[in-house]
Amino acid sequence: MNELLAKSESRDGAPVLWEALHTAEGPGPAAGGVESLVAYFTKPGVRASCHAAADDTKLREGLVPYDRAAWTLRAGSRYSDNLEMCGYAGWTRAMWLRHLPMVRHAARWAALRCRARGILPRRLTVHQVAERRDRGIIDHNTYTVATGDGTHWDIGPNFPWDVFLPICAAEHAALQSGGLNMADADDIVRALGGLTSEVRALRETVASLQRATADIPRSAELYAFGEHGKAAVYILAGGRTIHVPSMEALHLWGLTGPDVHWLPAGDALLAELRPEPPD
Repeated sequence: MNELLAKSESRDGAPVLWEALHTAEGPGPAAGGVESLVAYFTKPGVRASCHAAADDTKLREGLVPYDRAAWTLRAGSRYSDNLEMCGYAGWTRAMWLRHLPMVRHAARWAALRCRARGILPRRLTVHQVAERRDRGIIDHNTYTVATGDGTHWDIGPNFPWDVFLPICAAEHAALQSGGLNMADADDIVRALGGLTSEVRALRETVASLQRATADIPRSAELYAFGEHGKAAVYILAGGRTIHVPSMEALHLWGLTGPDVHWLPAGDALLAELRPEPPD
């Protein structure tokens, strides 16, 4: 913990306004990810640091204590908590979506910090950052454009905010409530008026899905995507996509809780996330 304490400074009483996201411009998983990034920051002569860092496999916090300013956001460092993602500002949207675990780690970090600071989990505009009145989530580029301080443009124009923000909101809601208090299967059946033919059919479908996909982990690597105006839900786990007939199926299937995230998503996003059909 606090490996980068020497590369930080007092906040001098400055209020924390922003939960700020950055791309480290590497190193990717093959190059060591978070561990390589921390090793780089600890080198003599490197005047940079962060509070936390994320890659596809982990979120590391406590690199700099949150009561101190990490050297990440230039003159805005005293007003921000800062996370470095082991990615690149130049990534395309498709590239970001291939690193969903890292996006999720970033979203959880932002939710945790928003909860700790009493900040709403919302993305701020350039105008809001320039005014320095509102508190929320930003990236380095928003700070740069708002203040003219520096030239950094990370996390880049293709970062999937439409994926990140709903996960962050779900994480924040779970933290606020002490965990998602989802109804169990019997509660849903009662709410639907008993075992109607529709519910029986649903249970049969869920049972077959359970038998067919028993190896799917009930873990943080599980993502749920719902379609606007439709009953369909898609579960992404281990690189596979499984169609589930309705929202209730998730409850009946037991796929609920703080590690499952609902992303209301249109056809375009779902098309991006679906694996290519086999030849």
